[in-house]
Amino acid sequence: MRAVLDTNVLISSVISTGTPHKVVVAGFNGEYQIVVSVATLMEFRETLLKYPDRFQMEKEDIQKEVETVRYFAEFVEPNEEITAVVDDPDDDKFLEAAIAGNVDYLVSGDKHLLTLDSFREIEIVTPRAFYPRQAQCPFLKERAKRVSREGIRAVSSLDQLPTPTGPQACVIGRLMLQHSIYKVNGSARN
Repeated sequence: MRAVLDTNVLISSVISTGTPHKVVVAGFNGEYQIVVSVATLMEFRETLLKYPDRFQMEKEDIQKEVETVRYFAEFVEPNEEITAVVDDPDDDKFLEAAIAGNVDYLVSGDKHLLTLDSFREIEIVTPRAFYPRQAQCPFLKERAKRVSREGIRAVSSLDQLPTPTGPQACVIGRLMLQHSIYKVNGSARN
């Protein structure tokens, strides 16, 4: 599963521990693939920098948040200019990233995007609507079954994890393992 997260979702994840935070952490954990473009990530950074008192963050902290998203996200380069959000054309950048990234969802709390409901078969949903959907990833269900049946050591090896395939597969597999540390036989490995 792939999703573009609107700036308001990313910012909410930084300043609170509610559903937007859970959505972003799930992406960092590889439960779905976060997709960004330079324009969407820049808006996240610029919004945090614009209101330092409101978000109570120093420049260094803001840069760490941006770098974290950048580390876990897949970058796409939109090649189509979209004009679909009449009331707030600045939101079109999220649709452009979603199309370029061939995502399943655009997750937003923005009423201008949410009123579209969907765009070219991409569902536009709130974090609350998205969170249970991302948990339905078939790869993660299989992994959870194996952990339950065989224990964590059985699914800790790169060689033993199935790589997701097919158009409906979650895009995590080896990428998730490359960015995480797993304990295998009592020792940590990258």
